Amino acid sequence: MIGKYSREDVQALAIVLAFMHDPDLVIMDEPTTGMDHLLRERFYGFLHTERERGTTIFLASNILNNVCKICDRVAIIRNGHLVGLEDTETLLDRGGKSVRVELSNPVDVDDFEFDGVHAIEIAQETEAVYSMNDDEDQFPADKARSDGHEDRQFVSQESENVDGSAVGQIIRPRTTVQFTYTGEYDALFEQFRDYTVTDLNIVEEPLEEIFTRCYGKRLGAVEDGGSDV
Repeated sequence: MIGKYSREDVQALAIVLAFMHDPDLVIMDEPTTGMDHLLRERFYGFLHTERERGTTIFLASNILNNVCKICDRVAIIRNGHLVGLEDTETLLDRGGKSVRVELSNPVDVDDFEFDGVHAIEIAQETEAVYSMNDDEDQFPADKARSDGHEDRQFVSQESENVDGSAVGQIIRPRTTVQFTYTGEYDALFEQFRDYTVTDLNIVEEPLEEIFTRCYGKRLGAVEDGGSDV
């Protein structure tokens, strides 16, 4: 009978069996595997209720953001070594923001090497736009990769309209900068004052990246067979 259950149903049955005798301690490994979003959220609510009743829950998962919804403390184990242990709230407080900003100016990596910036990546592009009557934004052309640093827009006239107005192609630099930021917002926005920002996206740093940034050296030492952890 159970052999005909779906993976999600088998997982739900295993959870019921684990909790049906009101245990003081439950150890689970990837319990949300195979669950859809609605069932997973109901499961999180159930675990919160069990925690309030005094049940101790050990949860192993590679999805650290999901762990934060359930656990009071988070630990990371690599090759049998405990390399990090933090209260969830403390760990999240140490987290930064994932920043992605698009600029219409060329930049150098040194321009963004200020306090609080980590793991910066810069992509330089050029964007070709066809212009009629000096209207630079009418006809965006295909984007072209470029390793150059154009400091200004320029027009390469190709032909004329029937009314004699110029039809040209404007080549504009466009830069995408991505990094993790752990500083103050005022300092970040002050850095943008010398640039023309065309798009800005700031989100919470994923928990996996917080662990890597905070415990990167320890993780590397364990992976290399080090014994000083």
